[in-house]
Amino acid sequence: FGVADSSPIAQSAMKVFLLRTSTLVARGAGVLELGWKLAGRGSVEARRLEESTPAFCEMAVPGTAFEGVWFERKHLAKPDLLRALRWKQILEPGELLEAANQFAAKLLAIHRRYAATAGLRILDASLQQLEAQVAAAREKANACLLAIGQGAGLLSKVSAPDTENESCRRILRQMPFYERALQTGLPFPKTRRVVFLNGQPAALPGWVQLELGM
Repeated sequence: FGVADSSPIAQSAMKVFLLRTSTLVARGAGVLELGWKLAGRGSVEARRLEESTPAFCEMAVPGTAFEGVWFERKHLAKPDLLRALRWKQILEPGELLEAANQFAAKLLAIHRRYAATAGLRILDASLQQLEAQVAAAREKANACLLAIGQGAGLLSKVSAPDTENESCRRILRQMPFYERALQTGLPFPKTRRVVFLNGQPAALPGWVQLELGM
């Protein structure tokens, strides 16, 4: 499958958003509290939010539509190519969309647990809205939700986002950078980039809906 470049959109659809990076801080006896990251030097308590390091990102405003061309490589369905690739059959668009929606639902559930732990109620409400969009996309059968871009975080780029699973942790422990984070006993990853709207931590960046004109 492939997606062609989007047609041009109005410049007014792009806006610079404020982001900050949340983290979880252990306070003893299994208690976790919300903190906000400082660049290169730890974090500050939630009440000192304004002291945390801001980031700025240009993104399309919610509701912006990008239109392009979707194409399928039908020639791969030829029997000789299937044998050469050791495939039983080619993947149909509906199967791909359903797999993406299953992954999105799993990822959103993980993010909602994080939001609940951190006490980020507005963020949790926006994640709940995304869950409803996933359910609607599955009903339509021609759409899916995706978390894309650098701001969407590590969990959007791995095949197994449930880092509480021991099989996943066993792989992560083989990487020194992640091994140190796991040794803390804190949820992994313990940070999220959060978009601020009206001065409040309100959403996670990078979530889009892909809809096919089938």
